Amino acid sequence: MLKFRIRGIYSTALTKLVLDNGHKIVQATPVIRERFNLEENNDPPDVTIKDAPTKESVLVVGSKEGVSTFLKIMKKEFTDAVFWASKVPLHGVVRGVVREKINDYYLVDIGNGNLGTIKGNYNVGEIITASIKSPAFKTFRRSFLSRTIRIIGDYAEVIFGFPRITLSSFIKNPHQKEKLFKLGLSLSRKQYGIRWRSSARFAEKEDLIDEVNYLIRRGNKLLEELEYKEEPGVYYEGKYLAEVMFNKDNREKFDDIRAKVILTVKGHHWAKSTAKVMSAIVDFSEMAIEKNFDSNTLANTIKNFVLNRLLRKRKMYISHTKLTGHTLKLTPGMITSYNNNTFEVRRKLYGTGIYDGLNIPKSKGDQDLLKVKIGSPYLIHRYVTKDNVLIGVYININTPVELTHYGIRYIDLLVDVVCLPDEEPKIIDLDELNLAREEELITEEFYDKIIKLIDPAKEIAKLEIDLFQKQE
Repeated sequence: MLKFRIRGIYSTALTKLVLDNGHKIVQATPVIRERFNLEENNDPPDVTIKDAPTKESVLVVGSKEGVSTFLKIMKKEFTDAVFWASKVPLHGVVRGVVREKINDYYLVDIGNGNLGTIKGNYNVGEIITASIKSPAFKTFRRSFLSRTIRIIGDYAEVIFGFPRITLSSFIKNPHQKEKLFKLGLSLSRKQYGIRWRSSARFAEKEDLIDEVNYLIRRGNKLLEELEYKEEPGVYYEGKYLAEVMFNKDNREKFDDIRAKVILTVKGHHWAKSTAKVMSAIVDFSEMAIEKNFDSNTLANTIKNFVLNRLLRKRKMYISHTKLTGHTLKLTPGMITSYNNNTFEVRRKLYGTGIYDGLNIPKSKGDQDLLKVKIGSPYLIHRYVTKDNVLIGVYININTPVELTHYGIRYIDLLVDVVCLPDEEPKIIDLDELNLAREEELITEEFYDKIIKLIDPAKEIAKLEIDLFQKQE
């Protein structure tokens, strides 16, 4: 049984899933304790889950077992979510072999095919002890290393080579901060410092002292032992990182899970993940439902509120997140029509280069006549010249398109279909999708689902070309 600390807009639904899978919730907010009838438990967590800044995903940090367990729960419940996990631990202590110098950095082999970079002055072939300051994760293919070593406990971190006292930003009580700072000063030495973790505010003084002394002994012993290790690898595990990104369908399932615990308006997680103002509107709507206002009417009103704001502005912004973790803000466009849940958008294209997959040069004045249907797994790009001559069609395969207060968002699924006039459609970037599958960014079930979207995309491409040519 593992201990989970959960925060953010998905906390009620995630708490239910964690409890249903036989684990404990610790350091719960008063609201969560009330909803689940939990006794107060301020034990240190094995894993912490919180919203990512965009609120489209959750960040996970904890022990290797804790993070792995949470990902298993998520993959069982949300087979079409996207999963990023660090292969090496944050603040893990490694022995590495310096391989080469690249500008101001040195490339270091840290074992099992993992590479890191570090600043300093080293010799090629030198074996060094370092910590993983920032692990390879999502868009970063290499870890960033540091010579500062930190040994992590439940309440404190002892940091060798950094003789300062610091506190978690979650420790806000001035009296607690002062006490912990003074205690840290009494325990620190010139060769190391102490960072008090957020759980320290719940611990007894004796437990804090005992843990710091234990971490010091453990760190000194580890550093002594590593002097004789020549094989590159991780010799001390810090904390593992993961991120789970959700799509439109996932957020709707979160609504269903939350509704088993407390009254939930349809679109709760969608609205809360789009903008701060939407969070307040959702809270108001759920209070209204408690007063016997019609739930479906309120849910539709929320969606129409977002839609009408977008149509008044007429400008559509596009958030395009790849399975690799890159988020691109595509050139926005002007909404030219809206009917039957479908937008027609005109995008002016700038710059030079080649159209991806079409292998045709871009020209000044080219435009993208974009067709967007909310909930569709396809984005239809029809590229035309300034004289409205069709260049080609590009069918983007993605998670169901989701409306936001600024436009649309989706997760690009890498593989796409392109088609030139008078030619047969062809598939592009299937190798990138296969690599994402190998790296376990997606489940096998999701991979199979994506593959089934390809043939319909070919038919859509041919249909769009026929329709355009008939209009000429």
